[in-house]
Amino acid sequence: MGPQKHSRVQKPELGRQLNKGNPLTKGLVLCYPFNERGGTPIEVVKHYPTTFVVPTDISWNNSLPGPVLRFAANLNRHYVNCGDRSEISAIGQISVFTRCLTTTLTGGGNGLRDIISKYYTTFSPTILRLRTTLAPVGSFDFTIHNGAYQTILTDANFVKANTWYNVIGIYNTNVSTNNLQLIVFADMGSALTWKKSSVTTGNLTASTGEITIGANVNVGETVREWRGDIALAYFWNRALGDAEVMSLLQNPYQIFL
Repeated sequence: MGPQKHSRVQKPELGRQLNKGNPLTKGLVLCYPFNERGGTPIEVVKHYPTTFVVPTDISWNNSLPGPVLRFAANLNRHYVNCGDRSEISAIGQISVFTRCLTTTLTGGGNGLRDIISKYYTTFSPTILRLRTTLAPVGSFDFTIHNGAYQTILTDANFVKANTWYNVIGIYNTNVSTNNLQLIVFADMGSALTWKKSSVTTGNLTASTGEITIGANVNVGETVREWRGDIALAYFWNRALGDAEVMSLLQNPYQIFL
């Protein structure tokens, strides 16, 4: 089955390489379009093809604009392991983008469900997550650690079940204002839904821990499992600009040839 269209957005065919002439590929550390349309190997697009294998009971779900990974309610301790990605450790800039849908606003470890996270040696700040019972309930949050926890959140009861959201977290210690940002669009190509900024300084704490999609892995223990779908995940070792964010949200697959 070919790629499904959603407005002007189209998932690339499996194996499609990055368009290195597109500015959004600058500093792109990892790119998961999740366009396998079945099976267990997950192709990671960077400057060369790589594959990771997910557990066989993480399923594929048909959606728009194409297939997505489904983290079902009966799954436990399952996630996509992205490796430690040293390119985003002990630096002053990071951007992370995901398109996700939750099927539940309850449960989760400590009232949290992780979309994307990275484990640190003695603490485990999450990159992007959903608060289920931890106040404010029903909010996305973007958390970094730069010597202390820094968290920025949407309003309470912002997230609705079975609704797609495009979520971007950006940190840029090289600017003095609005350098920690959380940006949410309800759908690709739509108007801005929510944006909030705060100020902090200092490089990210050094880490050799793995990045995981769909759960948090802390000292070998898998917790805060996601429940729902994840359509894509991108990581940059730089801060995206405002114009780049708008361009990305209009079509996140423009980075492919």
